[in-house]
Amino acid sequence: MSRSRYTLAFDMHNMVPAPAGVATPKVIFKSEDGILRCYGTTVPSGAGYAKGCKFIKVDGAAGEKRWVNEGDATTAAFNAEIHYVTVTLTTAEIKALKTTPKVLVAAPGAGKAIEYISCYGFLDYSGGALSAQAGSIKIGTMSQGSFASSFISATADRVLLSHSGAENDDADTYFINTALTFQLNADVTGADSTSTLTLKVSYRVHDFN
Repeated sequence: MSRSRYTLAFDMHNMVPAPAGVATPKVIFKSEDGILRCYGTTVPSGAGYAKGCKFIKVDGAAGEKRWVNEGDATTAAFNAEIHYVTVTLTTAEIKALKTTPKVLVAAPGAGKAIEYISCYGFLDYSGGALSAQAGSIKIGTMSQGSFASSFISATADRVLLSHSGAENDDADTYFINTALTFQLNADVTGADSTSTLTLKVSYRVHDFN
């Protein structure tokens, strides 16, 4: 079909307004303060990016798609924004959390580490109570946030907020490329229980490459 003024609306409706992301960031919006929004495949560094500049990593994995400049226009320092994940456990999964910890955030890859921030837990009570057992959010075997035993054994719907309160120091190989998991100190029982558990986790991924 030849192009004419009669096909202009069709052409504009179907046009792609920007090229694909590449290693050198593409600018979406810029002001006198510097670049405010950009995208690409490599997290920016150097000068020209305003404080608070948002970068979209178009090929980023989970937890690595949105970045913000926490440096200044002279020396950018892009850090991953806070990310969120929601995981729901069945009754059977809750009962087996000692022997089969639940992965909340998968290992992020070589040279990267997860920073746990907080978790809201919601126990949707049903059928009967589970036995009391404490638990924790972990990176490897190191606890990052705790869950009281009374939470799992509640006899009604219950909400718990867990914050990171850990200070861990170990070989870099321990934290790098290690998953974030939820685990109980022992398996729980509760023959009549059909309760489920929903965990809403906030976290960051740090790239040390």
